[in-house]
Amino acid sequence: MSVLLVSLLFPLVTQPDSADVLGPLWFREAVSYYASYEGAADQPLVNGAGLATDLSVRRGEGAADLGPIVVDDGLLGRCLHIRDWRAPLVLRGEAVSPHRALTVSFWWALPYDLAIDGGYQLFDITGAGLVSLFCRGKGEWCALQKPAGVFQVYYFTGIQNINGIYDFDLLSHVDLRAQVWHHTAVVFRRASAIEGYVDGSLAFEYTITGREFTADDDLTTLTVGGPLYVDELAVLGGAPEGDMIADYYRGVSRLREYLTR
Repeated sequence: MSVLLVSLLFPLVTQPDSADVLGPLWFREAVSYYASYEGAADQPLVNGAGLATDLSVRRGEGAADLGPIVVDDGLLGRCLHIRDWRAPLVLRGEAVSPHRALTVSFWWALPYDLAIDGGYQLFDITGAGLVSLFCRGKGEWCALQKPAGVFQVYYFTGIQNINGIYDFDLLSHVDLRAQVWHHTAVVFRRASAIEGYVDGSLAFEYTITGREFTADDDLTTLTVGGPLYVDELAVLGGAPEGDMIADYYRGVSRLREYLTR
């Protein structure tokens, strides 16, 4: 992608050595891991954090041949197809621990129209406990009547559990038809405050109670689930303020509109 085209949409970008990272200056400066999947699934463009990419994880029977693959028709080019939540993309390393300022950012689309009882896994960070973001459909769990957006913090000693159903009617607020691209960013501040953004807008915010996240929680495994198409996956060592996430979302959306019109 040309530096000129990106600079027209992100005028603050001035670093030619980071031209392959899509985003404004603050985004590029904060990136510790970045994958656009134009090449191999385990070869990110930026990996200053030294995160290990694991495509071999299999959970349960029937997932042996369902590992993530790179396909066409991504957000701007190619993307990663995570075909089954039982065979996810896994990143391992200390840079994904939310005991420091952290942002997980990526674009995603569903491979199918979401059914009333359907769901999908966006990501979780695991160690001594679990931080998880997902959609669960109609069913016995929490007596849901429609697909709901859920954010959880669970199983940590000294931290009160959060079962945050932040949207009980996700289908009314997010277009969950096949191949419709969305952006998700989750921002961790001060090892306790958490904000979630969907398509540039704040969708939820929680503050953990009891204690803060610490390095001893060993939150060093980031799992991106599915089934999803995933693109522009980034781990940022910082917590953007104000309208920065919204500005990033608008800039990438304008670029996509320009390239696909």
